[in-house]
Parts: sequence; C-alpha cells; structure tokens
Amino acid sequence: MQIKKYFAENFSICEAITTSQIDETYRVRHAVYCDEFEYLSKHTDGKESDEYDSQSFHCLVRDLSSKSHIGCMRLIQGSADSNNGTLPVFRQCAEAFDKRLFNVNDYEPGQLGEVSRLAVINSHRMRNADRRKPSAPEPSQSEQRAKKNRRQHSVVPLSLFLGGMVLFKKMEAEIVVAMMEPSLGRMLRMSGIMFEPVGQIVDYHGPRAPFILRKELMFRELSDDMMELFEHVDREMKASAAAEQDQNIGFEKLLRAVR
Repeated sequence: MQIKKYFAENFSICEAITTSQIDETYRVRHAVYCDEFEYLSKHTDGKESDEYDSQSFHCLVRDLSSKSHIGCMRLIQGSADSNNGTLPVFRQCAEAFDKRLFNVNDYEPGQLGEVSRLAVINSHRMRNADRRKPSAPEPSQSEQRAKKNRRQHSVVPLSLFLGGMVLFKKMEAEIVVAMMEPSLGRMLRMSGIMFEPVGQIVDYHGPRAPFILRKELMFRELSDDMMELFEHVDREMKASAAAEQDQNIGFEKLLRAVR
C-alpha cells in the first residue's frame, strides 16, 4: 500500500491553531515526555508547555479510528530581536555542535528555528517485542511483516516532519535545528528529508545528536512517495486552517448580529 494512501485512510493532520488544538498538543507531549519517559516533570492538568510555545508553530496528527490525537511536533521561530543562542537547543546542548560544521554565531537573529517536542504515543511507535517472541514466523514472512510494520509505524513521525516542512515554508527562519536520535536522522534521510548531522551524541532526553535542515534544500531529495505524502499533508493542513478561519468569521458575524 502506498504510504500516502495508508496515511489518508488512517490519520489526519492539522496545524494546531485554536486553543483546543494547541491544548491537545500539550496533552500528547505530557503523555510521552512526562508520563511515559519521565523526561520532564508531571503537571496536574496533564499538559506540558513552556515559554517557547508562544513563538512556535504546531502540528498535530489524529488517529481516525480512535478519534484521538496521537502525535505532535513544534517549530520554534527564533526571535529577530534576540541572539540565536536563546533557542533552547543552544542553551541546553551547545556542547553537542561541531562549530566546523555549524556555528550559530554565523547567522543573524531570526535566521534560525528549532524543531522540538516531537511526540508520538507509544501505541503508534515501532515496537521490538514481537521480534523476541519464541514462535517466530518463517523468515520470508517475518521480513515482509517487519517491513510492513516499519512502514506503518514510521508514517506518523514522517507525516509530522512533513507537516513541519509545511510550517517551515512560512517561517522567517532559513535553517531549523533539531536534537534527535541518530536512527531517526537516518530514517528521515532515507526518505529524502535531508537533515544534516552537525555534531556529536549527547544525553538530552536520551541519546541525541544535532541536525540541521536548510529551507533551500528541503525538497531536493524527497522520494516520489514522500513528495506525494507531503502534497497530501500540505493540502490537509491548509484546508484545516481555512476551515478554522471560516468558522471564526462565521462566529464573529453571529456575535455582531445579536448585538
């Protein structure tokens, strides 16, 4: 099954614009970063947020069968009024960057952004338990099943990064920086999302290494199936944003009518 077809039949994606949508991203983040992995402190309201959310763009994936939100990601726009070093990745992981490959001081304020708070709930992430079961299927069946399983479980993080690329297009930033597992970086590059490694692995919410994505290059290596999925994600996010705007306009007209 084509990855775009699989995604469209099972998931939807939107830019989180409304208060309720943004709250859903906070809940997904809390479930993953606070409840499951305990990287961050738990909150009584079950929502994880910080001071960077107000300068961020957010995307959100929904499972159509359960009608629940199962993945999110944000892109932080660096402020044009302050040093790029104020982005959280440079405040917390500056030692990870190899300045011969990428030096934050080479860029003007506002030229950089950050990908962060990628979160996918555990039921939709790749699991290895089945591979350790004693009653394993025949090798050919196992390989086919494993390939299908990897593809289906990778579609959510891939769609979030493609949604992030939709948001990146409208940001002022020319480069976004991300701390991610090297295996995730490899998976993205295999799909043509060309994050460049620019440093060493450090312990930051687990083993992470710094990567950058340049706006001018982000579509150059996309595979055909990833481009097809990107175009679907782009259309869906724009349609969702337009629907929210139309709803707000309609609500404002109703308020004026009853005054």
